Order: sequence, then C-alpha cells, then structure tokens
Amino acid sequence: MDIRTDGPMIREIDKRSLDDIFQIYRQCGDFLALGPEPATSMETAITENKDIITIRAGVQVNNPAAIAFWDKMGYTIDSEPELLADKTVAVKLKKAIRH
Repeated sequence: MDIRTDGPMIREIDKRSLDDIFQIYRQCGDFLALGPEPATSMETAITENKDIITIRAGVQVNNPAAIAFWDKMGYTIDSEPELLADKTVAVKLKKAIRH
C-alpha cells in the first residue's frame, strides 16, 4: 500500500528493502544517536561542556566488534569484566576528552 500526501510517498517495506534503508541511515551523522563516528553527534554535544573531562561507556565482552569499534574511537577498557544484573558480562570504557 502506498500513501501519497503533498510530501514524500510513504509505502510499506519488505525485509529485502531494509538493507537499502539502513545504508542511508548509516551515512547520517546520528545513526542510532551514535552515527558512523560518535564524534559527529553525542561526543560533540558532550565536549561542548568544558567541565567534562572524561566520557565513560560500557560494552559487553561477548561483542568483539563493539569493543573494536570503541577502541577505534579512542576509548580504553577501564575495568575488569563485570557480571551485570541482566546476566551479561561487560567492561567499562573511558575516553579522556581534555587533559
């Protein structure tokens, strides 16, 4: 079913179309609030506050792709693996944004 208004056409998508749609979003600076490069969104807003000197995050240890992603973005592991209440195991990350 296609819906047409005075603006863009809205239509249902099927599973085959999802990859094409995600490719468009991945090009945006705010894909899932992180963007392909976190520096283009959340980090930019955070670094505007001169009182903040470190950003902290966390990542599950069973997700090596996420660990590699955050490492590439300048984050370092700052804790031993920790069992969380939801039964996942995660490590804390940090990134100095000012010295």
